[in-house]
Amino acid sequence: MVGELLNVHMQVALEPRVQHFMDIQVIDILDAYGMLLSRDWSQSLNGYMATNLSHMWFPWRGIVNQIRVDREPQMAHLVIEYNAKK
Repeated sequence: MVGELLNVHMQVALEPRVQHFMDIQVIDILDAYGMLLSRDWSQSLNGYMATNLSHMWFPWRGIVNQIRVDREPQMAHLVIEYNAKK
């Protein structure tokens, strides 16, 4: 671990109603990962994060699964692995 940021205010850019304070551990990982979010992160929000990170659900006013944030519309390119061999 390189360092730690405590009590960081996080707000989802696509959905400003979703805000949270969290601790961030700074680690040395491959650039391809960008960042790693644990299941504890979404659980602490009382939310749900798809395993492929395509979408997330967040609660609103105490009710779960009220705000859906989709990742695909924000992606410039979607790459799908295709295997034509049969």
